[in-house]
Amino acid sequence: MRWVSVDSDGVLKLWDVRMVVEMNSISAGAYPAYKCAFERSGEVVAVASDDGTIKWCASHAPLFFTRASYNEQ
Repeated sequence: MRWVSVDSDGVLKLWDVRMVVEMNSISAGAYPAYKCAFERSGEVVAVASDDGTIKWCASHAPLFFTRASYNEQ
């Protein structure tokens, strides 16, 4: 079982809950990251940051992010 977390430094961490160990971490950018979630299949992680972007990556190999901007209305 995996878990994902983000922090105010903009770091995404992927955890193995059964082993209670961090599996991987990656910088999600220079801005604080506030929300993260797996998509339904568990293969993609999405991260919402304070810079107005949503970033996502493959959960099995989080090596890079693709960005999409969003606007709060």
